[in-house]
Amino acid sequence: MLNYGNLSDVDFEYLCLDIMEKKLETKLRRFAAGADGGIDLTDNPAKPKIVVQVKHYSNSTVAQLKASLKKEIPKVEKIHPEQYYVCCCKPLSPDVTREIYEMFADYMESVNNIQTILEIDEFLQNKENADILEKHYKLWVESTGVLQNLYNRDVFVDSEVLMSDVGEDMKVFVQTTAFDKAKALLEDNRILFIIGNPGVGKSMTSKMLVLHFAANGYRVRFTSNTSDFASLKRSLSEDKEKREIILVDDCFGQAYFDLRSEQNSDLLSLIKYVSISKNKLLLLNSRVTIFQEAKNRGRELASAIDSNRYGVYVLDMSAIRNIEKARILYNHLFAHEIDPAYFSEIQKDHRYRHIISHPNYNPRIIEYVCNPRKYRQIEPKRYYPFIIDNLQNPREVWRDEYEQRLEPVDRILLLTVFSLSDGLIEEDLAQRCCNYWIINVPGVDKTVNQYEASLNRLLDGFLHIVDNHGERLIGVVNPSVNDYLRSELAQNSGERNYLLENACSIHQYVRLYEKRKLIEFLLGRLKKKTLNTVVFDNDNQRRAIVAWLISESGEMIGDYRKDIREYLLDPSRLQLSKDICVAVSVVLEKLICRQMIDFYELEHVYDIEDVSRVLEYEEAEEVIAIVCAISPLFRGTMRPLFSECAADAIQAAIQDYCDHVDLLDYDPDVSGALNQSIIGGEHYESIDEKRAEDLVVEEVQERVDNYLSGLIERLPSDIKEARDYLEQAVIDSSGAAELVNSYMMDNGADYDDYEERRTDNESEIDYIFNRN
Repeated sequence: MLNYGNLSDVDFEYLCLDIMEKKLETKLRRFAAGADGGIDLTDNPAKPKIVVQVKHYSNSTVAQLKASLKKEIPKVEKIHPEQYYVCCCKPLSPDVTREIYEMFADYMESVNNIQTILEIDEFLQNKENADILEKHYKLWVESTGVLQNLYNRDVFVDSEVLMSDVGEDMKVFVQTTAFDKAKALLEDNRILFIIGNPGVGKSMTSKMLVLHFAANGYRVRFTSNTSDFASLKRSLSEDKEKREIILVDDCFGQAYFDLRSEQNSDLLSLIKYVSISKNKLLLLNSRVTIFQEAKNRGRELASAIDSNRYGVYVLDMSAIRNIEKARILYNHLFAHEIDPAYFSEIQKDHRYRHIISHPNYNPRIIEYVCNPRKYRQIEPKRYYPFIIDNLQNPREVWRDEYEQRLEPVDRILLLTVFSLSDGLIEEDLAQRCCNYWIINVPGVDKTVNQYEASLNRLLDGFLHIVDNHGERLIGVVNPSVNDYLRSELAQNSGERNYLLENACSIHQYVRLYEKRKLIEFLLGRLKKKTLNTVVFDNDNQRRAIVAWLISESGEMIGDYRKDIREYLLDPSRLQLSKDICVAVSVVLEKLICRQMIDFYELEHVYDIEDVSRVLEYEEAEEVIAIVCAISPLFRGTMRPLFSECAADAIQAAIQDYCDHVDLLDYDPDVSGALNQSIIGGEHYESIDEKRAEDLVVEEVQERVDNYLSGLIERLPSDIKEARDYLEQAVIDSSGAAELVNSYMMDNGADYDDYEERRTDNESEIDYIFNRN
């Protein structure tokens, strides 16, 4: 049986409407309590011949169900329909079914007029009714079994965190017009940017779209690490035939200052790759303001999106229809099992209409005001004003909580989490940093586990915990908390300085200092030999930072000789943030000078095996840069061995580069190649696609050769002349056919004039909030 547990009573009524319309082959309409005299669904409001009563009652007893139906008898007798039906979200015994039939025997042909959950499930499991099942997304996804495969890496790759709370999300999800449009755009065009204001549901919609395509056989690739699009693209290239959907959540981050120029070019490269890969889909989302900022900073990205050259469609989902707002509000209330006293306050005088029509209506605010931890702090009669206050002043949602309701220790924990990441971070690190701060605060009882006590107070309200295969991750409940804290720290320099004084993790310093100040701070610790007070991710990161700082400053500090030598034996790229990314070669070329070599005793740090290991996994440009940087270390009898070892590594790196060339990165003139490949006689024309492909490959091969030749020219003469590195440097041409075909294909339907299928009306909204 399908899982009907995620359906609210409203969801269930929409389902019954579709089922009964198909069963009865008649169009039915809904009516709200009070005006309907007991009707839920009918064929004719004026003179009903058919009446359908829908009873959710999944969490009620059979006795409660029967009592409710008995109250309907006088209403049915007054309406006197030809046929009366009951749909119930419960299994019923034959005796109970017969008892209900006898209540309405004058208006029912048989017990078949009573549709229990068993009959409903049997109907939906029939392949002939697959259209209804698919229309009701929550049930359809459940039926595919994809939710049971959430932790199967063959389906969800690096997506456990994304899907960690999908069960709760399913309860409140509403299949909006924006969702349907986004699904159609992805199916037809394969690349979609979802943009919108904060809190409109971009991440929720993206998550449900991912589930939809996973249920249709796509493997899911997810990332929120927007600093490494290049690695994501390389991982996709390994299996071009596998169907995959890539979700980049919050693809430009949460703040303008996090953007960097390389991000746009890396993203554009990923877009280009997906545009010619028929088995890949790319879904990205971003706040509308940050999306525009990214376009302003990257002309090539803006041109690619605006010109639709690569089939990138942009969907702004900031506008939500009123009926959808009503269902979102109701589903949140239903999921949280709101107390009737509070619910009745928004029923009064159709107050729900004012909520859903408020210009600041936002699903994130709705989530906040429906949270029992929030609304139960006030009396029921204050619930409606509480909702309106939060709609009127959305930024005050967190200000009042933060300033008036949190203990000092709670603010310490919240600021600690913020200072570590915009996303999720390991709880162990958060606890360590929080406790470090608490120890320095006078007047706090250190005999109590203040971290645990504070965490319990903040859970669900400000923070949440995610279990990632046994590893606990912690983060804020939604990005608006980070928005508030970022604004608070920007306006309150005292609080920012207080946070910095009590920070201990490298992540905190990276987030709170601009690059120049960060270098000054770390260099100060380096010179004072107090760098060991900073919490690093691991020893490799600490050694990389030491090497970077010394290479930048030229400092001669004998205490770090061992660190420098160990770094050289196992160097790694240093990536502290989107703005601080330091290649190995950049550090080495400054370290390997005569003064540094002598002071740090680097003359004999490498043997040939060490050199091979250092160069083995680097890309061609970096391999050549490292060879140039460490070349001064090898003289005399070691030189020929080094030259041979370096040449082998360079040859392998160049071949690997050619094997993974993305033709689109070299922007070949595909249109020109197509024009040169037109063939035909007097009365017809066609295109020799193979010739067009060959022309594209020739153009890219020439550009690749020029690029690699430029790299090789940088090498010391003995290594440069050791091989003909380009002799076998032939690029992989397998993507040429897809590229040519993508230019020949039509871009598909025009979605600018997308029409909504339904219209909003107040009676349908009233029906949601005023049913029996």
